[in-house]
Amino acid sequence: MPSSLVDEFANLAEASTLERVKELLDSHQKAADILVMLQMGMEIVSRRYERGEYAVADMIVASDIFANALGILGLGPSRPRAGRMGSILIGTVYDGHELGKNLLGAILGAAGLRVIDLGVRVQPVDFQRAVRHYHPKFVGISCASSLGFQVMRYCVEAVRRADLRNEIRILVGGSACDESSAAWAGADVFCRTPREAVAYCRALRSKWTVIPGGSGHSPAP
Repeated sequence: MPSSLVDEFANLAEASTLERVKELLDSHQKAADILVMLQMGMEIVSRRYERGEYAVADMIVASDIFANALGILGLGPSRPRAGRMGSILIGTVYDGHELGKNLLGAILGAAGLRVIDLGVRVQPVDFQRAVRHYHPKFVGISCASSLGFQVMRYCVEAVRRADLRNEIRILVGGSACDESSAAWAGADVFCRTPREAVAYCRALRSKWTVIPGGSGHSPAP
């Protein structure tokens, strides 16, 4: 069943993909596990697009299927995501591409983070205001074009200025980014996939909450 879901999604078969999601939920499969399967399918779609096997229109179809699957899982953007691991602000800079950001938000939300989605074409002042309002522990910036690197850097600088206690960790991702562009922008880490972002947040969260040499935990923000 899991492999069928991945294959159905990768082949852009919307009806059968959504039916598989419903069947897995009915069989008491965890939403977070189903989300991982959908991500695997999306990764195949992305590779096919990079090889020229899929066109932009196919990526739009994949995005729609993914959004509908999230709705079935109860992880759609209209549903608040409470976070036992703290909060993360996410947003896309420079352009209107939402696919990577939405995938990131869904994975992080399922992992236990409160996801605050600032949308697309987010400006430095938007990140700065949101940091001051929400006081997150993480900020995730998505950039799909190298033309947006300067804006990404300005956004990182804006977050740093708003983070008076120097506690926020900034994650950068997107098809145009790599380790060097993330370092140039002043981010803390470059994440190739949402799973890398989850692993990074979990690792830091564990260090922040566990009191060395004791059995207790420090207060979680």
